[in-house]
Amino acid sequence: MNNLKELRMQKKITQEEVARLLQINPQYYSMLERGARTPGFKLAKKIADFYGNSIDKMFFETFPKNRPGKRKLNGIKKNLSLAGSHRKKNRRK
Repeated sequence: MNNLKELRMQKKITQEEVARLLQINPQYYSMLERGARTPGFKLAKKIADFYGNSIDKMFFETFPKNRPGKRKLNGIKKNLSLAGSHRKKNRRK
């Protein structure tokens, strides 16, 4: 949920202020920002409206700043293919 933190920082407000405006517990809002909790539809809509975005953009899209670079993605793909080939070798034994 880094989108939440990024949008909150752009508005230059605290988690406590957002929680108060949304009428939710500040600790719960903190968990939403960290991705430790997922809001229900009504709260997701309320949050999206507060930030002036759609629910999709708020919770399902990654902002460009948070997207891994091509180099990092290639490293991840390489690690996945190596992990897959390791499993195949172990099955043959």
